[in-house]
Amino acid sequence: MMKEQAVFEAQQRLKGEFIEIHFSGKMDDSLKRKAKHLQIDESRDYMVVNINIKGSGHDEKKRHLAEIANKVCREENKNGLIVTKHNQIIMLFSFDSKSTLSYSNAKVESVINLFLAELTFKKWDISVSFGIGRLKSGLANAYKSAQEASKCLQFIQGHNLRTNVLKYSVLGIHRLLLQSSEEELKDFIQETLGPLIKYDRTKKGDLLHTLIKYLENNQKGTDTAKILHLHINTLNYRLRRIEEILSMHLSDTEKFLNLQLTIKMYHYMKFQ
Repeated sequence: MMKEQAVFEAQQRLKGEFIEIHFSGKMDDSLKRKAKHLQIDESRDYMVVNINIKGSGHDEKKRHLAEIANKVCREENKNGLIVTKHNQIIMLFSFDSKSTLSYSNAKVESVINLFLAELTFKKWDISVSFGIGRLKSGLANAYKSAQEASKCLQFIQGHNLRTNVLKYSVLGIHRLLLQSSEEELKDFIQETLGPLIKYDRTKKGDLLHTLIKYLENNQKGTDTAKILHLHINTLNYRLRRIEEILSMHLSDTEKFLNLQLTIKMYHYMKFQ
């Protein structure tokens, strides 16, 4: 057991050194030799997933968590790399350059689901969050995916999100808000949606849900009415009330853009 522990720690050190240097954006001949030693192909595509660990006794369980990560990646990420660093596990996913983006995303999602299933089975008093970078072409660009994954974790930790899995690719315009504080973002939501949220709570209404579905269906009244099981006249009445409460017209391009952005942020954050 002690020998296995020593081998594991030696492998982690070697992988950790490679990751630390490479993710700083450096890619010289020395690093290329290390990559070759670790059987990492420079020409493949790469995606990084950072797993942040919180909970009692997580330091003692870190090695076991890394073993779980290696176990669930055994089939799905044979050419990748897994490293533990402080309170994080870093997964470097490797894909053939001919693989499609949808295939790569599906593989990563499969591994995350398997990891969560294993963790649920263990019943440990820990929580994990996942930051997922975008797929990058070539090992030399993998550090960019790592930076994106780290930003996603920062966003989760800094803004009290509803989700513990966040992809950089789905943030869209929200990437511009990564440097904003939780208080600033909540103020933004309050300024735009506050009156509607207050109205629904006071009147026990459903106008915010109506607005969300209307936007999700690209402002198509007939489709939205069908989904909400409403008559089109009822939907139109609700939309007029929403405009009155928010003191805006849905046809106002600038205000409508703010509204869409705010709705997206509302979905992400636990807004009280």
